[in-house]
Amino acid sequence: MNAERRTQIANLLASDVIWSAYALADLQPEMAPYCRWFVHENENGRGVALLYSGLAPPVLFMHGDPAALDAAIDGAELPETVYLSIQEAHEPVIARRYRCVERRPMWRMALHETAFTAEAQQHRAVHNRSDVLQRSSVLDATWRLRRLTAADAVQVEKLFAHDGPFTPDAFAPRQIESGVFYGVEDPAGELIAVGGTHVVDFSTRIAAIGNMYTRPDLRGRGAGRGVLRAIITTLKASGVETIVLNVDQRNDAAQRLYEQFGFVVHCPFIEGIATAFV
Repeated sequence: MNAERRTQIANLLASDVIWSAYALADLQPEMAPYCRWFVHENENGRGVALLYSGLAPPVLFMHGDPAALDAAIDGAELPETVYLSIQEAHEPVIARRYRCVERRPMWRMALHETAFTAEAQQHRAVHNRSDVLQRSSVLDATWRLRRLTAADAVQVEKLFAHDGPFTPDAFAPRQIESGVFYGVEDPAGELIAVGGTHVVDFSTRIAAIGNMYTRPDLRGRGAGRGVLRAIITTLKASGVETIVLNVDQRNDAAQRLYEQFGFVVHCPFIEGIATAFV
């Protein structure tokens, strides 16, 4: 993608940075192999769609005026199955091309800067030192909080295999190496809680937190809280200013946790699987 087109897309997305945070981070050059962009703008409206193939099924994101989006993807070769990340106003655009087989009402939340001030002050000096973060997270004394590396990807997937409602379904091992991931280990060295970034762009200071999961039998004991605090502290220490996340509207426990850290609801949106009409 040339610089002019990248600037055009960035300007379109900038009208709602929090909603478009994932897409803005996907404008990084290293993400180009996974991204196909569709843009339409005129005097009546502007819209940009992104087909992200770095996950399976590919994610279809939309931002802007529905009529402009309809024109942007008109005639485009789209996959038979996509994972939607759209606002309710975009559903008619999808309905002309796909049948929604799973519709998941979600909240996009964003970290309110002043709300995390107290947390940030407590950890300002420690940055990503997991030993200090561990002591300040009120974890079980036998647990260990540490930053994960690419070598931990197999353990992360093993933890997710415990399954249960709201188990992360958008994890890719490369996210660990390119982002910020933390985990909590039990005395045997097994991961019992993890979390990290779906995508982060340190140049534009944008990050999206996700993959938050605690083993079902150990929930409510502070592991997830310790992981989340470590992720936010590290992102903030690295200069990230816009931090967003997604949460299922039915997941009250997760939403309460995020609100305690200063996340506020920005907008509702829709996730889910859609298949093309035959």
